[in-house]
Amino acid sequence: MLRRIEDDFGTVASVIALGDSGLALRAPEVSAWSVAEQVDHLVKVEQSIFSHLLTRTPAPGKAISWAGRLVLLSGWIPRGTGTSPRKLRGTAAGPEELGAALEACRETFHRLEAEPDLLLDPVPSLPHKMFGALTTTEALRFVPIHTRHHLKIVADIRTAAGGR
Repeated sequence: MLRRIEDDFGTVASVIALGDSGLALRAPEVSAWSVAEQVDHLVKVEQSIFSHLLTRTPAPGKAISWAGRLVLLSGWIPRGTGTSPRKLRGTAAGPEELGAALEACRETFHRLEAEPDLLLDPVPSLPHKMFGALTTTEALRFVPIHTRHHLKIVADIRTAAGGR
């Protein structure tokens, strides 16, 4: 699970390396967001999850919901079903800003990774509006599912925009 997250950092970095023209690609028939907005959102979500887990704050509410279990079991998020909180919505950032945000996210992940007792904590600590309260393990299983969901959208945008 942790290796998969680390591998995804490299994949996201390769998307950022497309530069301004690649990040500006849009395909309204695929998504209202550009490639840059997709990347910015997924990095913000990862950073938010990793940072929150490091606070060791128990999550209020019930444990994981049936929707959360379904996503973790299937490894799939249906498109167009969720809405992102305002602070996690993607913005049309440039490659330098996205690269810096990704590096900060990677550093936060490595701090989390260095705390094995936290990684194994069974107390739900990440509140999610649709999935309920997730344990650290559940939250870390969700991260690559969410990341790959947005990377698939990025691939579809690039295809629809002429394979650029």
